Amino acid sequence: KRAALTIASDLRNKGIGTILGPSKRSLRAQMRYANTMKVPYVLVIGDEEINRGTVVIRDMKQGTQREVTLGEALNEIQNQT
Repeated sequence: KRAALTIASDLRNKGIGTILGPSKRSLRAQMRYANTMKVPYVLVIGDEEINRGTVVIRDMKQGTQREVTLGEALNEIQNQT
């Protein structure tokens, strides 16, 4: 949760609107929530991603996802907004 808060803070500091998914819900439920909120990108982080220093960025419109560094994710999101 600490990593998610740090990433959310970084995004907000760069002017990117950010919400955190309800942590008590399953990943599937959080994706449905993001889709309902019409969120264009979702960043998924878990223990493995934290250990590797990466995030999974999911393009909600395209339905694609890939693992990238946080910096790459920030650049991609900034270039699309």
